Amino acid sequence: MDDFRQLSLGQVTGVYALCATMTVWAIIATLMANKGWFSSDAVLKSFPGFWIPALPLTIVGLGMCFEDVRSGLVRIVQWTHPAYFVGLQCVRILAIESLVKWYQGLFPPILAKFVAIPDTIFGFSAWVMLMLELSEDVTVSRQTYVIWNVLGILAVVPVGCFAISADMPGPLQILWRQFPPNLVVLQLPLALGPLIVIPILLGTNLLVAAVYYWEEGQNRTAL
Repeated sequence: MDDFRQLSLGQVTGVYALCATMTVWAIIATLMANKGWFSSDAVLKSFPGFWIPALPLTIVGLGMCFEDVRSGLVRIVQWTHPAYFVGLQCVRILAIESLVKWYQGLFPPILAKFVAIPDTIFGFSAWVMLMLELSEDVTVSRQTYVIWNVLGILAVVPVGCFAISADMPGPLQILWRQFPPNLVVLQLPLALGPLIVIPILLGTNLLVAAVYYWEEGQNRTAL
């Protein structure tokens, strides 16, 4: 806690501003999904699996163009115990609910196979990593965390992006008869996944992996 008090006013303001912007995005995206905008024909033809999850990540990327925001986020990652970041990823085990819905015929089969299954496996691994991190007998290296966080990204990207487009109009369409269709994940409540939840989880994976990798590089240089 004392470490966080060392953040400058600019860093605190920048990080809070970024969080506020993401909150505004979440509200706007939810309202748009409620109106059915993301499941319109125009959107379905525009490869939504690629650009919809990228929108909130783009907001974060633009925010990190500012030095205070970037340095503030980096220091927060450096000063936060890894267990908190691992704990956040533990929620991905809830993807098993999508597998249950698939069994019930309520979730698109291709997304269950290529997104929900890998995500559930990564969720299980997060619980294992959390137990290892909290164990007094085991030390998890930064390099291990870098690899693990990268795997967390690869569990969804890029296969998931292609999978969403697999039954939608366009050159990536390979399925013509699937029930339910993939557009259900662009309608509430499932739309909250690609619009908000998945970008936050993958963005955290990316941020933690980048900071830990940079720290490892600094340590090697120092040696």
